Amino acid sequence: MANRQYTHKQLHVDELIHNMGFRTEMEVSFPPYVVDIEIPELGFVVEIDGPQHYKKEKQKRDTYLLEKYGETIMEIVHVDCNISDADFKRTLQERI
Repeated sequence: MANRQYTHKQLHVDELIHNMGFRTEMEVSFPPYVVDIEIPELGFVVEIDGPQHYKKEKQKRDTYLLEKYGETIMEIVHVDCNISDADFKRTLQERI
């Protein structure tokens, strides 16, 4: 998306995924939701959940995306936003 302001964490995670050899798209619309990062070739979504997300709404979103679009959700919960690069890469590889 042109002229979009991404968070530092979104840009960092996007770079990590690119460095692993995957193409990504940021702020992708899956009506009625917009996800932070999609890895289209894997049908995989990375959501960087900050304090604006609530557990019940996240569960509803995740179930909807999986059932409607077949997207698998990987969440980085707000308290885990300081996850190390190595831990993120390991977690992503375990989930795909």
